[in-house]
Amino acid sequence: MPMFRCISILCHGWSRQGRNALLAALAWLAALILVLPASAQQPGSAAYNTVYLPAHGVGDTARPAAAERWGAFASGKAGVVGWTNEAASEQNARELAMADCGAHAGEECRVEFTFVNECAVLTRGPSNWFWRTGDQGLNRLSKMTLKQCGEGCWLVRTGCALP
Repeated sequence: MPMFRCISILCHGWSRQGRNALLAALAWLAALILVLPASAQQPGSAAYNTVYLPAHGVGDTARPAAAERWGAFASGKAGVVGWTNEAASEQNARELAMADCGAHAGEECRVEFTFVNECAVLTRGPSNWFWRTGDQGLNRLSKMTLKQCGEGCWLVRTGCALP
């Protein structure tokens, strides 16, 4: 007895051999549908997130550029300094460093340097100032700057302007 029975309308007028062939084809198709894995994008599969939907263009899911964080150092007469490492732009960093210099009774303040998305170290010695910026980390940067500044130097300001 066949696994499936022909519906009288579907198989009406068919020979026994034709009906058996039709039933075998339907059984094979049903088995194929049930046994084959789904072709949907499964997490971890090679096809995952490779198909772009019509509503999504290439680049719609791109991450925004990393925010920039700026810092600046300003100096004035009599060794007064101004410093910031939390500005959103270079111009803002310059303004904040100048304001900080002025807030410490600095006269004739001017911006000496700016830095972005990195650390900065300012040292002072008996007769000189020295600064360095970089992404080596504050501890290493401080040691390198003090060594380069020379004998009798000390740290004046350190900080990182990181997003």
